Amino acid sequence: MKLGHILSAAVLATGLVLSATAAKAAVDPCATAAVTGTLSCGFTIEFTDGGINAANTGAGPFDGVEDTLVGVTNNSSAIVYNVNLTGVNIFGFDNDASALNGGYAGSGVTFTVTDFNTGTVNFGVEGLAIGATAYFGLEEAPDQIQTVNGNAVPEPASMALLGAGLLGLAGLRRRRA
Repeated sequence: MKLGHILSAAVLATGLVLSATAAKAAVDPCATAAVTGTLSCGFTIEFTDGGINAANTGAGPFDGVEDTLVGVTNNSSAIVYNVNLTGVNIFGFDNDASALNGGYAGSGVTFTVTDFNTGTVNFGVEGLAIGATAYFGLEEAPDQIQTVNGNAVPEPASMALLGAGLLGLAGLRRRRA
């Protein structure tokens, strides 16, 4: 196979990855959180290839007191395994999150709590897939969430594509020499 064909295949594959990413539909991560009725996300976290977008939506507490429903969307090209959060008493769970399926954590979501103010939200062994959503509850209002830092790992296919491109460039350079 000629180098030009390899590079064309890499460009085509890259285009397919970008097209699939751009075509993702907006999904409400909090739509499946309610046992009865409809709950709205009080805080949203969106992972993108450009970084993390986090926002207070203005929705009130889902328990009628102080608990915040957080929706997470992975619109990046990498699996997201966890997100680290810091805030005022956001991990001081008092077990009043009965309005959510599964208590404070949605399906596959677990917490690693450092203290009432700091912790990690984990999205299972397989992570939050590209285009997937998740939800969880925190103990305080969304304005108490102060920092959001995530951990995303590139897909193996993306790494293979990068490797093929680098090999192609190395081949071109060697050919010119």
